[in-house]
Amino acid sequence: MRSWLRCHVRAIIVVLTITLLLSTLPSATFAQGRPTVTVTGSGTDTCDGRPVASVVQGEGFNVGVADFPTAGGGGITFTLPDGRIRGPGAAPGGLGAVPFSAPYPAVPGPLTYLAPVVSGAVPGPSATNKQVAYTSRVTWPTGCYTVTVSVPPFPAAPNLRATAQFRLLPRPFSAQAGNLKLWVQAAGTGQATGAQGTVVNIFGQGVAGPLVINIVQPNGAIIGPFAPIPNPDGSFAIGPLPFVPLLPTGTYTIYATVTIPGAPPTVFTAKAQFNLTAFPAPVPAIATTNNATLTMLDRFNILVPQGTPLSFIARGFTAPFAPTTTAILVLPNGVRIPIAPPLAPVPVIGADGNAPIAFTLGNGFPTGTYQMIVNQPAVVLAGIEVKPARTATTTWRMIPQQP
Repeated sequence: MRSWLRCHVRAIIVVLTITLLLSTLPSATFAQGRPTVTVTGSGTDTCDGRPVASVVQGEGFNVGVADFPTAGGGGITFTLPDGRIRGPGAAPGGLGAVPFSAPYPAVPGPLTYLAPVVSGAVPGPSATNKQVAYTSRVTWPTGCYTVTVSVPPFPAAPNLRATAQFRLLPRPFSAQAGNLKLWVQAAGTGQATGAQGTVVNIFGQGVAGPLVINIVQPNGAIIGPFAPIPNPDGSFAIGPLPFVPLLPTGTYTIYATVTIPGAPPTVFTAKAQFNLTAFPAPVPAIATTNNATLTMLDRFNILVPQGTPLSFIARGFTAPFAPTTTAILVLPNGVRIPIAPPLAPVPVIGADGNAPIAFTLGNGFPTGTYQMIVNQPAVVLAGIEVKPARTATTTWRMIPQQP
């Protein structure tokens, strides 16, 4: 009995001693409860079958941050429907600030694959509970967004993260057309379809007031507005517009809107669609040798998280590297990026017929299936093929960055 009592007393003393020691350690102030993030918009919708807030392009919304620790800083990031991540603030996993710029070059002329720019304050070190106001933009793609609030590790605190979703809905356009008419044609064919690189013209008639043109990309992001001046007879034309390979493939919807002043004003809208298909595969001059290969190194599967350094080797080509040889990265949305600075150095075929290629696709690039194509055209002299054409491709799937 005494032995049991002594053991029991010793256990109590140990517990009290540990408690006393812990109480003397420096500690951060924690909010009560489990950290949460909420999004409040103008309505409700669903993402993955779950109810979420909804926001129409151009509307404002609030992000509520609750029960985060009051020290250590933090940041808010937005994961777009295509898997790209935008900030401000620290990216999940402590990778630092997320850049605002598009991950691919700007498109010459009036068409640009626009990346959303998120504006708003970031919860500061003392922001245990806070409402952050944002304004969405028509240049944002439509679909489901994930808002992530993260607090990086600091003394006596874990790495805290919480997420919430909302759905961005498309900006509505008037369904009343009246006498307004609109059509779009590919130069040379007159068709409402064409491959990347096609030059497009937009025509309309029946304009009886101020005219505005908007182009909705396949992902729902809006290019525009343009305000062409119609002819005295109410007709107008826009073009030529080059639908370059840096634009995503899919269906583009063009809206022409005329607003006639009044109380209330009368709004007429006509729409037309253009289907942009993938850039055509290169056609060799005479014949193609299929023994060229393109292989991803240091990976034993095709699932690659965002931010992973990638290495490839192109084999079976012929040196020297022909000036017209192309190495192209095709993104999941069909955007085609040349393998060249700033993405990576231009590949060079060595005397052994091989070329190393290396680059990193950060979380500013979308998730999904990627393809890389290396094409070396045939070399023909006086009608004789002295070097055959060679083409090699490889694909992989990029998955979200691991927190």
